[in-house]
Amino acid sequence: MTRFNAITLTVLTLLAWSCNDSQQEVVLSAPAPWVGYWDFQNYPGPNERAYISVPDDSGFGITEKNQMLEFREDGFVREFFWNRCATAPAMPTGWKDGTWTQPGSDPVVLELTIEGQPRIYEILALDNTSLVVRSIQ
Repeated sequence: MTRFNAITLTVLTLLAWSCNDSQQEVVLSAPAPWVGYWDFQNYPGPNERAYISVPDDSGFGITEKNQMLEFREDGFVREFFWNRCATAPAMPTGWKDGTWTQPGSDPVVLELTIEGQPRIYEILALDNTSLVVRSIQ
């Protein structure tokens, strides 16, 4: 969908909603700015994770995919998990699938469920190249 079509759709949705007597929820279809691939970099603070944006996961070795995230517009999320048990050897478990939702916008909180395990992340920083989240659950 082009930017023009997305803006037109949003304006028409808002106009239709404002002309309707009954209150109904308006769902905007604009993509979330965190959609894409994020390569884990470090832990900048307690319960925090910093990522950098990458085009996709091609070209990355298994160890380089450690804690990589992929968010899709349709609410699908996946995380590459590396099992670091207390005993050797550490083993990659691969991609774990899940879902994400954004229940509010201020502060931006993402609710994730990955393989049935709930997580709540607060987005601390986000731009075209970096993402910093704090786990609040």
